[in-house]
Amino acid sequence: MRKIKGWIDAGYCFVKGRQERFARTAVGANSKVLLRVPVKEKREIAFLFEDEAILILDKPAGISCDARLEAELAKLKKASFLVHRLDKETTGLLLCAKTQKVKDYFIEEFREQRVQKRYVAIVDGNLAEESGSIENYIGPTSRYEGHVKWGKVMQGGHFAHTLWRVLKKAKSANLVELFPKTGRTHQLRVHTSQMGHPILGDHTYAKSFRCSYHVPRVMLHAEGLAFSHPVTGKIMEFHAPLPNDFLACLKELF
Repeated sequence: MRKIKGWIDAGYCFVKGRQERFARTAVGANSKVLLRVPVKEKREIAFLFEDEAILILDKPAGISCDARLEAELAKLKKASFLVHRLDKETTGLLLCAKTQKVKDYFIEEFREQRVQKRYVAIVDGNLAEESGSIENYIGPTSRYEGHVKWGKVMQGGHFAHTLWRVLKKAKSANLVELFPKTGRTHQLRVHTSQMGHPILGDHTYAKSFRCSYHVPRVMLHAEGLAFSHPVTGKIMEFHAPLPNDFLACLKELF
């Protein structure tokens, strides 16, 4: 039952043709329920780079950036500190520090916006402009299925700034690249939703989608990362390949 609930939560269940993500939803006696059992994929972290100071990971979907991951990395004698975090469903590049001194260095680098991050996402609908910028203040606004939901707030919150650019357009979705200048919780998901073009699969920040293609998770990938090495000062640049589910969505839509 737990596995079935996980499939429903992940978006593999359809009731009367509509995607249903809540296992507690009541259905009628004659309701048509379709459960698309997913093909099991390995959820293994790829280690892209390692030296005496840093570790670069390519995180798959389904792994949380929390104390458990830090403990696992420490157990493998790889690293001890996550410098930044990705949402559980977000894939891509993750920077880790091997010492507290290196972590403190990157905290300052992120604060001063000297770390460059590039994400790619598949968003719902077609954007009217080819590029743009969105900035406001983000803070917690409500709770959704036990999780904190973030959004634009008039008082309090933290300043959030995102640059974006359209890469490809399809009939009902766009492939975009996103450059977060700040690193707020759910920033890219909130900003794309506020633009009226939520990321496909993001049911926390979208009640419905124009695009009829059903995806198993939030289609957001941390593709690029660039920074100055904390020891040598050398500019380091990394790229993470698109995961299979992201590629499948691109093939279907574009």
